[in-house]
Amino acid sequence: MLISEVSTPVAHLTPHTSHTPHTPHTSHTSHTPPTPLSPTPPCPVY
Repeated sequence: MLISEVSTPVAHLTPHTSHTPHTPHTSHTSHTPPTPLSPTPPCPVY
């Protein structure tokens, strides 16, 4: 039952993926790591 309950929220998170990118818009991502940081360490900085 716990697994099922966990699966329910997990499944909700899966479709929420659209929300995830929505929260950190591409502009936000670019805003966080400037041009010099984006080409250098974009993932590590994040």
